[in-house]
Amino acid sequence: MSNAHWLLAISWIDSIHRISPTGAAAINKARNVLEEIVSSHELVMKTPEPVIRLNELADSSVNFVVLPWARTSDYWTVK
Repeated sequence: MSNAHWLLAISWIDSIHRISPTGAAAINKARNVLEEIVSSHELVMKTPEPVIRLNELADSSVNFVVLPWARTSDYWTVK
């Protein structure tokens, strides 16, 4: 499969998750839970590797960006 065809066959699924943990340990636990959810989803691709990053320390929440990859045909099921 050519690189161009491969890129058209997968989609990056962007989402932001707002969580209200208190303290660094709770933030790390929240990140670990998000990683477990993404890694255990059968339609999320292992390669390219999903991206899970702390995006914002808001007034009343901690916002993570979660960006897993999936086949384009599975986009809405995974989202």
